[in-house]
Amino acid sequence: MDIVKDYEHLGSLRAVAAKNDISESKVKKTLISHGAYHTELGDKIEKLHKKGRTIKEIAEILNISEKTVNVYLPYQKGEYKSDNPTENAIRIRKCRNKNKESE
Repeated sequence: MDIVKDYEHLGSLRAVAAKNDISESKVKKTLISHGAYHTELGDKIEKLHKKGRTIKEIAEILNISEKTVNVYLPYQKGEYKSDNPTENAIRIRKCRNKNKESE
């Protein structure tokens, strides 16, 4: 899965999300993490975050939800559905797959 290449080819968050079976928010966050998606709001959030503002403070300053702020910040720990997942991500994937099989 290469979300950045898919976005460059398809040009749509919705199309990339559908192709990869993930949410548009996850597509956007992945693209932001790779520097491949920019908006005026995203730039404002990034500047405030670099100044040390918390997610809650940024949300209050910009009059938006904390969830929206979080979507516009790059991944901190690891990338969603990465080709190089952490041990915890591998464990979670196994559990989810097991649960899908039992449904």
